Amino acid sequence: DSSSLAPTTHTIFAQGAYGPNYVVTHVSGVLTVGKAAATVTIADSEQTFDGSAKSVTITTDPAGLDSTVTYNGDTSLPIDAGTYELQVDVSSDNYSGTATGSLTIAPAAVTFTIGNLSQVYSGSTKEVTVVSDPEGVDGTVTYAGGSELPIGGGTYAVVVTPASGNYTGTASADLVITKATAVIAVSGNTQVADGTGKTVVATTPPAGL
Repeated sequence: DSSSLAPTTHTIFAQGAYGPNYVVTHVSGVLTVGKAAATVTIADSEQTFDGSAKSVTITTDPAGLDSTVTYNGDTSLPIDAGTYELQVDVSSDNYSGTATGSLTIAPAAVTFTIGNLSQVYSGSTKEVTVVSDPEGVDGTVTYAGGSELPIGGGTYAVVVTPASGNYTGTASADLVITKATAVIAVSGNTQVADGTGKTVVATTPPAGL
């Protein structure tokens, strides 16, 4: 029964066909049995980053066939957000089949809360506090469009964005650095009239104001 032959090359031997009026020569032949076609379906091709490895779901027709899946040419499962090209090949002695597609891992949403937005000038740099939800997501902070921490009094537009491409989300607020209070000390305010003009001396901490 040739229907049960495995996919490979088989040697065929003829027999029978004898008769009194003919000389019958039996010649062997070759029968090649190819693999049957299998259909491959890819599912779960859109997912969201959560720090764990991601894989697609593969089904075959006929069902239950083993397959090999590569992501951008690698069998390692991807973790980071991005788009990965898929190649699926059926691994079977009796069936062949392939499918291509893509797996998209979308960035996860993050919320940033900005604090310490009201500070007083002290001559040192000022920095806001940033808390992320989920916890532990690093943010890139800019002050008036730059990365340098502000020093002088004024209002600075603060923008926080994720430092990693695995997250998406933006927060903004204003950092206000108010003027510091300086105390003016006056000396020389008790003098003796001698017909000349008199002045007093004013000093400030910090000096030089």
